[in-house]
Amino acid sequence: MLVRGIGILLAFAFPTALVGVLDWATGPDYGLSIFYLLPVVLAGWSQGRRVGAAIALLAALIWTGVELQTRVGAPLLATSWNGLSRAAIFLAMGIGAGVIR
Repeated sequence: MLVRGIGILLAFAFPTALVGVLDWATGPDYGLSIFYLLPVVLAGWSQGRRVGAAIALLAALIWTGVELQTRVGAPLLATSWNGLSRAAIFLAMGIGAGVIR
């Protein structure tokens, strides 16, 4: 059961990480939020609220990490606020998809 759960998480974490790599490669001029939302919503819809929430938090962490690396000189407070805002939006979408289903 635990191995299956980890496999499910990895199945959604991998594409989320790929979006992060693409986001880093394109730099700060392009917003890829819709691509971060795809695995979040799919995880919530197909696996439920808990998995949706886990992938939502991962997506927010990856996006914030990319922002810290690509927006050199940006105020830490602004980056933190943006990360928390994204986490709230991603959580709402991941959990919401699980609830609606």
